Amino acid sequence: MNASRYQRPHLAWIKRRARRLERCFDLTRRLAVDSASEDYRLFVGTSRPVLTLIRGGRS
Repeated sequence: MNASRYQRPHLAWIKRRARRLERCFDLTRRLAVDSASEDYRLFVGTSRPVLTLIRGGRS
């Protein structure tokens, strides 16, 4: 049986980086996650967005 393989970011890495950015620079959670996903994208070298907010989140 051939299972589908999906390329996805390491969410643990992004979450850990977002928490650090949030604490160090006093950012909102949304901005910290966006910055962390951008850092991951630059680190890995992909040109497509890593995370896309569909709906929800806190203001």
